[in-house]
Amino acid sequence: MEHLTAAAEIGVGSFYSLCSGKEDCLLALYDDAVSEARSAIASAVGERAESSWPEQTCVGLRVLLDWVAEQPLQARIVFIEIQTAGGEALRRYTATLDSAAEFLALGRKIAQPSSRRLPESLEQTTVSGIAWLLHRYLSLGKAASAPELFEDLAELVLEPYLGEDQAREAVSQVLLAPPR
Repeated sequence: MEHLTAAAEIGVGSFYSLCSGKEDCLLALYDDAVSEARSAIASAVGERAESSWPEQTCVGLRVLLDWVAEQPLQARIVFIEIQTAGGEALRRYTATLDSAAEFLALGRKIAQPSSRRLPESLEQTTVSGIAWLLHRYLSLGKAASAPELFEDLAELVLEPYLGEDQAREAVSQVLLAPPR
């Protein structure tokens, strides 16, 4: 509590007038950080509203990785701290991951016919893997390097739906576009 009030330059009484406690404060910080990241992604994807699902997916991932590098403290709240704050915090974190997985599931509509079916858990596994990787980068103090993950992660995300060649082509189109 001392660290929170000192960082905010407020007294304990003022803190409790804003939040009911540390958990409430963390939940508010999490909600604000997720909202900020979603707004950045929505803005970048919105600029390409006529774009295909693969391009929107790549743009969203690229913006997320840039956001992690630019806002490491907020990203730390989203990918690390929230997981230590109890049931409501985990519910919100899970809902955030579920939302991203729902977007990825749209790729099933354009998936290339293949001899193998896509596993039901593909989107959850993909999103959870990216979240874990970002958790690790943030824990190791490597947030500034997150954008370097873009090409490999984007190909990994798109390949089950598009196949290797089309996934690589979609990623290269976003790599050629100027960053946000």
